Amino acid sequence: MLFDTEHGQGAWDSGRPQDRADAWLRYSEEIAYLGRLLLAPDAPWEVLSVTAEDAGVALEAIERHGLQPADAFHYAVCRRACDSCIVTNDRHFRGLSELNCIRYDISV
Repeated sequence: MLFDTEHGQGAWDSGRPQDRADAWLRYSEEIAYLGRLLLAPDAPWEVLSVTAEDAGVALEAIERHGLQPADAFHYAVCRRACDSCIVTNDRHFRGLSELNCIRYDISV
């Protein structure tokens, strides 16, 4: 995501393995910062569980929207527990009319 933002959509997939390793090192500080922020004990959010109903919604999302399984489960939990709201910069979520996508910008 960070690499594609800087170098264009699909740049990560078309890059050489060495370019990916270099990018990982270049973005590692920002990735570490995000990890500390998300996993902080005083973070103002909670980890939500996945229900059996979510699995059904996720399967429908895979079939209907072509989402990958992990994204389909995020979709299902957001539909159920977050008033169909998701915080993401992923373009494939922004194309789904039933989700309210909130974009973010993080500066380290």
